[in-house]
Amino acid sequence: MTRAVYRRSDKQQPGGARPDFTRLLGQWRNLDDATQGLLQLTLCSDGELHTLHVLGADRDETADWGQVGASFYVAEGTTQALGFHAKFTRNGLNTYIAANLNKGIYVVQTYTSGVNNGPGIFSKEYFRRCASSAGDND
Repeated sequence: MTRAVYRRSDKQQPGGARPDFTRLLGQWRNLDDATQGLLQLTLCSDGELHTLHVLGADRDETADWGQVGASFYVAEGTTQALGFHAKFTRNGLNTYIAANLNKGIYVVQTYTSGVNNGPGIFSKEYFRRCASSAGDND
């Protein structure tokens, strides 16, 4: 099996090439409409600063998690950004979100724990780009 290697996009890329963030950006919606986790992700970048805005499910309502900085990752040997990670702290919980793009679908993992070392929760969900969002689906 071949090992995939990704570098943070803010680190020097081989040859000094600028990363292409196009595939990561835009609004992404959970494939499971009945999720009790993340509903929608919005990724933005000005080329230097990358942000993630999250809408989550909170019982029968939508919870706005707000916006945080995100680190994008580029596949080694290319300029294509294919993943990201970010951290949210809310309601006494730390949630780390890590995602990679695979065949046009975001595979999103969340790792949540209490600020005071409470029990950990892991989840994995799948997201598709919203129809109104710009960019490729690859």
